[in-house]
Amino acid sequence: MKYHSTLARLTGLCLLAMAASSQAAATNVITVLTAPHNFGAVITGEGPYANGASATLTASTTNGFYVFENWTVKGQNAAGGTITDNPYTFTVTKNETLTANFAQLEYTIATGSFPTNGGTISGGGKKSSGASATLKATAKPGFVFEYWTTVAGGSPITANPYKFTVGDDDVLVAHFKDTQGPTLKIIAPAASEEIGTAAFAIKGSASDNAGVAAVYYNLNGAGWVLASNVNQFAIWYAYVTLTPDSVNTLAAYAVNDSGIFSITNTVRFACVAAGLAPLSIAGQKVMVEEAATGGNTNYPSYATFDSATYVRWSAFTNNASEVGTYTYTPTGPNTAEFVPQHVLPPQVPDNNGSVLELTFTDAYTATYTNQSGGSGDFYFAVTQESVPPTLDGVVVVTKSYYGGSMTTKIFGGDAFTNEEQGGNSSGTYTFTPFTSEDALLVQAYADPTSMVGETNYLVLMFTVGASPASGVYSSTVLSASGVVSLDTGTFTTTSVPVANTFWGPATLAGLQATITPEGEHTSFTRSYGRGTFADISTTTTEPTDVGIYLANTHASMTTGFSTIAALAPPYAVGQDDETAVVIWESSAGTSSTASNVVSGATAAVTYAKANNNAPAALSGQSITVKATSGKATTISFTNNLFKASGAEQASGTYTYAPYTPTMALVEFAATGASSNGPDLYLLLNYESPASGAFVSAEVDASSAGGWKFKEGSFTMK
Repeated sequence: MKYHSTLARLTGLCLLAMAASSQAAATNVITVLTAPHNFGAVITGEGPYANGASATLTASTTNGFYVFENWTVKGQNAAGGTITDNPYTFTVTKNETLTANFAQLEYTIATGSFPTNGGTISGGGKKSSGASATLKATAKPGFVFEYWTTVAGGSPITANPYKFTVGDDDVLVAHFKDTQGPTLKIIAPAASEEIGTAAFAIKGSASDNAGVAAVYYNLNGAGWVLASNVNQFAIWYAYVTLTPDSVNTLAAYAVNDSGIFSITNTVRFACVAAGLAPLSIAGQKVMVEEAATGGNTNYPSYATFDSATYVRWSAFTNNASEVGTYTYTPTGPNTAEFVPQHVLPPQVPDNNGSVLELTFTDAYTATYTNQSGGSGDFYFAVTQESVPPTLDGVVVVTKSYYGGSMTTKIFGGDAFTNEEQGGNSSGTYTFTPFTSEDALLVQAYADPTSMVGETNYLVLMFTVGASPASGVYSSTVLSASGVVSLDTGTFTTTSVPVANTFWGPATLAGLQATITPEGEHTSFTRSYGRGTFADISTTTTEPTDVGIYLANTHASMTTGFSTIAALAPPYAVGQDDETAVVIWESSAGTSSTASNVVSGATAAVTYAKANNNAPAALSGQSITVKATSGKATTISFTNNLFKASGAEQASGTYTYAPYTPTMALVEFAATGASSNGPDLYLLLNYESPASGAFVSAEVDASSAGGWKFKEGSFTMK
């Protein structure tokens, strides 16, 4: 028993020793697979390793279309994580099979067209390395394919479709040749059209499959001139001077980006104007250059014109800006007479009644002389709508040219607040557009106490196309004691949210009102232009006059103020001035009640849109007027001269000014009359473009300070 026990023990020890010896000598095999399989991968580091040894695996490829990505073990990331090391070193503890994963390379084949609208390209995008790519260029109408170029350079490739093996990122551009010329139209003038002014804007359109590079025009054989354009000549235009009283010829052609010319279009038309002087300067802007005197340089000022009003802006404090009315009358084919009548600001020296004689050298340029011997030049241009209808909810920041001081003006309803370095101030204001580019802002101060009674008149000249609205200003400040101070500078605007809701219209321009005073059975008509008004009545108890309106101010949702000042005829000046409290009765702004602030008299007012019937000028036309009781008189107009025949026989000079879209004032000065001023005032209310009602007024010689009135109807041809 003891023997067997000892033997068994020896046998066990021997077995343990053999097992230990076998374990020490054990090896583990590292095997590597590749994915994808059999594409040219090269693996080093496979084979048997002693247990605990360090193994290093390296993966590479002889195929340039693939790149190593990572190692995985039986589909799982090696060592429990993403193994992207290459070479990859690890300790061997067992037999293990790893997979070296490779990804096929991808490249981007980008494409383009030249010109960009010459055609379309297919076949580009992401491509596997070594794959075959096919690009195809399809020309658009008017183009043909020429060749491919690549960013790598080299000779142009003419194959289309173009097949190649992808081996890198690349950019290929398909070049197309333009085979089609542009098209051009002349919109204005039309063939055989008769144009009544020498100043004319020719206009047309041009288009092309590649893009229009230029449009050239030739007027009356004077030579080819490059036209101005909008949106790459989709609209082309030019301001030209036509040859008066003759047939004119306009030719135009376009050239595209490829250098191909369009067919030259030609139109023949007639300019029936007697000369270079326009019949009207409404809608014009003029730069005025005074001739230098005494070695001094005179700087230009600017003025814009509506049908009866003007705004003059000057940058220099020795020449205050102003708002007023004017008459402009041709006196001959190339000459005209311009008479400004300063209205605002008050207490500023003016040259009312100063007649400027204009001589036009072309349709946009005139020299002038005045009664005091001054002279200079007018340079005209067409204005564009730039003035906002209201300043409610607007912040205006002004910066003076002199010292650079800045003021922030905040407007809401009928009130303003000024914020500036010297302290804040506030009060009420009016804002009136008088022309398409200029407006008058009047600020009446109520706080601080030291400024009560002070008024600031700011002429704002808005820059065309500026967004937000901005421009230049000229300020005339009148103190309570009448002291005048001037300033000029720039302004910018921003809009702020407002809670104001107003029933009345933002502007009265273009409206016609029927006004019925309380307790009366008859009404009179008032129509509004841009900053102007005109009244016509069939009774002597109600006004027949013209003037300006300064305010259409909204104080609350339903209330506001309206301020007018009569300017002509003389009997109305100072008599028909009024400020009325307006109570709007509908959100549509079609009716209101007006109460005169001074007299307390009230009137019911209804509004409608005024038709644009009043002509811009009378020269070359005639009017037949017939009083309610009386015979007809025909008045013909030529330049600044009139001749009356029929019931009344007279001749002399006249002026004409449309104050509103429907009403105009004619002032007659008969030859040989004892007075140097007008002998007769004729207010015309155009109920249609060719007819309407009139009221005439003339001094009653039998009654000192009295006037004689006639009413009736008129026709025009």
